[in-house]
Amino acid sequence: MFLLSVKNFRFWFSCFIIVLSVTLATAHLLSHPPVSEQGIFVSQNDAEAYCRSFLSSHGWTTAPDPPEVTNLLIPEFFDDVFSAYNVLQLSQGYDLTPLQGKTLKKYVFKIVDYPGRSVEGSVIANILMNNGEIVGGDICSLRLDGFMHGFSELIENEHDQTG
Repeated sequence: MFLLSVKNFRFWFSCFIIVLSVTLATAHLLSHPPVSEQGIFVSQNDAEAYCRSFLSSHGWTTAPDPPEVTNLLIPEFFDDVFSAYNVLQLSQGYDLTPLQGKTLKKYVFKIVDYPGRSVEGSVIANILMNNGEIVGGDICSLRLDGFMHGFSELIENEHDQTG
């Protein structure tokens, strides 16, 4: 009887230690924010500030209102539209091909200083982020006669001075 009690004690004590370890590890993971592959945590506010700084470094001024943030699923297989969009990304040093099948964060900022466009909100910047890093994006017009180009390009539309 005594040996059986010791065996049961060791078994239950081992189970208790395992359950306690799993519980503590889970609590630790839940209480600490996720990190990117480089080990740098980027909160929502930090990501917004980083994107604004990035756009500013390319000469763009954004509206002070918060950006629209959505999830964007990059398809596993590119159709003609995504292939053309990836050509734009390649021209600015990004490549969406390794991100096929992944969900990215898409930040949309209103550009307030686009030359020749006086209607605020008609030009936006789309920034794609993965694990706190900018992995692509564009500057585009929301108008029917719109355009899309990379972050550093500028398309001057001389007949559109009134917006």
